[in-house]
Amino acid sequence: MLRVAARAWIGSCALSLVACSDEAEEPRPPAAVHDSGVHDSGVHDSTAEAWGLPDLNAIQCEPSLLSLRDSVFEVACGFEHCHGNAPALGLHLDTANLVALEERLVNVTAAGCRSERLVVPGHPEQSYLYRKLVDDDPPCAGDRMPFAIGVLPDRVVECVANWIRALSPDAGHDAGSDR
Repeated sequence: MLRVAARAWIGSCALSLVACSDEAEEPRPPAAVHDSGVHDSGVHDSTAEAWGLPDLNAIQCEPSLLSLRDSVFEVACGFEHCHGNAPALGLHLDTANLVALEERLVNVTAAGCRSERLVVPGHPEQSYLYRKLVDDDPPCAGDRMPFAIGVLPDRVVECVANWIRALSPDAGHDAGSDR
């Protein structure tokens, strides 16, 4: 029950696209878990579990869309108002249909940054999705992802990069699509 409440709280914070204020009805969870296994606040991972937050260090992935969806997107991105049931900027990442997910990501213009494509096959450094995971100041403003729960471990970010590198140039939707 606490996990559900924490996810709803994070989702409601992300919906406003700003961090929750001190006046929020729910108590503010601890800062995010980083590669060291310790939160920004110095509290160990067990606190994240108590709040129902994902332990980002526990994520295991392979450079495939199936693995990314199941191990990364659903764990770190698929909250109610992030990229789950009421997706931010229309980017729904926890869909069961892998073909539809690929069509939403690959060679598609980013809704929040019309000059960028979400995923450019073979080029993580040109992919808005990847840059949102690694840049502290991503293009077109906005926040580094995942929002409000911390930074993904380097090995998980590298997994995303390897998936993008392995994509065929003709994968996904037509280049430059507004879909």
